[in-house]
Amino acid sequence: MKPLTHLFKQTLHRFWRAAGTKYVLVLTGALMYLLWGDRYNLRSQHAVEDQIQELRADRDHYQKAIDELEYEAEQIRTDRETLERFGREQYYMKRSNEDVFVIVEE
Repeated sequence: MKPLTHLFKQTLHRFWRAAGTKYVLVLTGALMYLLWGDRYNLRSQHAVEDQIQELRADRDHYQKAIDELEYEAEQIRTDRETLERFGREQYYMKRSNEDVFVIVEE
């Protein structure tokens, strides 16, 4: 009696010779179609996913900036010292008895 693994190998070899080439060709063709042939191929899907990730990162960045600006606006509306600091820093405002020196870093 032949060992079971030898029978399995022999059966697999017969199957491969009879129908394996057809299956390999069909699977190879389908894989190539998925990679390059279709409008929604895998490469373009990967590019779209990268673009989505980039847009999400941009959205998060801008949402954080909006939150910071809203907080700062609320502070300016409610706190007089913050309003004075903002005016001095952004618009170089001064009191009548003060001088303003602007230092520009190169």
